[in-house]
Amino acid sequence: MDTAYEGHTIEVRPAADPGSRTLTAQVYDQDARAVDGEVPVATWAQVELLEEKYHVHSGATQVAEPARIILDENSGTTTA
Repeated sequence: MDTAYEGHTIEVRPAADPGSRTLTAQVYDQDARAVDGEVPVATWAQVELLEEKYHVHSGATQVAEPARIILDENSGTTTA
């Protein structure tokens, strides 16, 4: 594993606009500082690509419940 990304996390949440179905993902380093800018995401596959890029374990990705529902609907899946 590339230690440059050790301890990174991802947070997925709805965009700032109330009622919007737009989601953004933000990568944070081990010191909780934002890495790069927010990235728009619409599907679980896009979240997984970010996890791969930054070597983030899926367990370290935080998804707000409203975002989880939107990701499920856009991906045609359901999560427990």
